[in-house]
Amino acid sequence: MTTNKSQKLNVDNSIFKPILKPVFLTNSSFSYDILEFKFTKETASYEPKSLYYEGIRMHLKQAGFFKRYISKNKSVIIFKQGCFIEEVSVEQVKDVFQSYVLSINKPFKFSYLESKDKEAGAHNYSIPIEVIRNCYLKQSHNFFNEKWLEHLDTDVTPLLKDTKKKAHFVFKNCLVTVSAKDGIEVEDLTKLNDFVVWKNQCIDREFKYIKENTNNEFAKFMINVTNGIPKRYDALRSAIGYLSHHYFNPSKGVSIILYDEALTDPNSPMGGTGKGLIANALKQLRNIAKVDGKLLNPTNRFKFELVNPDTQIVWIDDPKKDFEFETLFSCLTDGWTVERKYLPQFFIKPEDSPKVLICSNVVLNRKGTSNKRRQFIVELNDYYSSKFVTGNESPIEDAHGILFKESWLDDDWNTFYSFMLDNIMLYLKNGLITYETKNVEANFLIQSTDEDFVEFMDNQKFKIGEWYDTKTLFEKFINSYYDGGTKLQQRGFTNWIKLYAKCTNLTYEHSSSGGICKFSFVYPNQETT
Repeated sequence: MTTNKSQKLNVDNSIFKPILKPVFLTNSSFSYDILEFKFTKETASYEPKSLYYEGIRMHLKQAGFFKRYISKNKSVIIFKQGCFIEEVSVEQVKDVFQSYVLSINKPFKFSYLESKDKEAGAHNYSIPIEVIRNCYLKQSHNFFNEKWLEHLDTDVTPLLKDTKKKAHFVFKNCLVTVSAKDGIEVEDLTKLNDFVVWKNQCIDREFKYIKENTNNEFAKFMINVTNGIPKRYDALRSAIGYLSHHYFNPSKGVSIILYDEALTDPNSPMGGTGKGLIANALKQLRNIAKVDGKLLNPTNRFKFELVNPDTQIVWIDDPKKDFEFETLFSCLTDGWTVERKYLPQFFIKPEDSPKVLICSNVVLNRKGTSNKRRQFIVELNDYYSSKFVTGNESPIEDAHGILFKESWLDDDWNTFYSFMLDNIMLYLKNGLITYETKNVEANFLIQSTDEDFVEFMDNQKFKIGEWYDTKTLFEKFINSYYDGGTKLQQRGFTNWIKLYAKCTNLTYEHSSSGGICKFSFVYPNQETT
């Protein structure tokens, strides 16, 4: 369901209806269809000299080309067929119109009463095909550019949008509306008559709701990756519902983050738990822009150039270890400013913002309440990844076959879609369902410090409220694991101790006297004596 503006539009040339009546312009010019005729003294007759601007504009409108504002001061060219619209490029518009011109297979024949010689009566014209084509090819550059195409009519038909309490899905045969109050309503597509829908947001399959839908293979997969824990299973279902609901509340904007549950070596993260499969499941319902996290540079102005006006979910896949989650704060609260190469920059209002899904093998920054309240985390069990031995296995396919394949039967698709819609209804009724994560803090600690350090600290058996000499502990750690050779300094070691306290739900206390630094661990809200 991604946009590809480089592909040709499948447009039947029959949509272009010739303008069969000459149009008087001035005493020395008139138009017929796409040609403008001017009086020439040398021949004392009217000859086709140029293209007729308004004629081309009328043809493009007739074919379904308009401009549409996607933010206050920015518009894009769209192609409209019935209630479906899609963003198109200048090249696509030109290709469609040129195809029409080249399909003209007979001369323009018409009569025109020339104002200069009314007594002579109407003059008959027959303009050869070659002349029509030649005139077009010589002057088409004047029309097919972004500046001139701003003269297209503006389409202002309201978009069909999700609301706070409802989510809409357009299938080939029906409009489906999901709400907490009315459940799942399946209606005729005529309900769309007063709206338009981005074509890439439509699902190119017919749909029939199946109430008993939890036996589908994707649901079984979800049970496995949540380790059969009901609360975590519901949390994942609600996360899918949240992402599928294209309504954004900036005051509650969060990113859904999928992590591996297993403790992970930061230098060789495991993966293979099925995070990408969840993203691909969402892709069957919503238009997703996939961003390669390894290449994501927060300072690059084009970092989100794959996001389009019809994007509903931004999937950041496998971000780098040092990815700063804070760079998404503005997107999660203030809307998206998107710069695209060779295309207009545009702004997505906060309430229309795409949701954010992050699939990561490393735990992103969890420091501070601002980070935590914008992250909704679901850990995936190693049910499938634990089955890898050589790395060539396909445990998910072995268990469930190839999910979302073209050869799925209608019942397979209907059961899957019905299950996904039920997830949305669960979210609309209950919001995001929280559960107690297992290894998020432990993984964050390991990946932010050192696996040896965590092991060392766990083995110290610290007593709550007792004071420990920082330098003595630092030297003990260095001698135990590095034989005295490491770039780690005592200041860095102290920062690791502070992080260890946060990740183990303790409060770090410190004191310094006579150049001797000490620390103590206490429970939150507990004072040292």
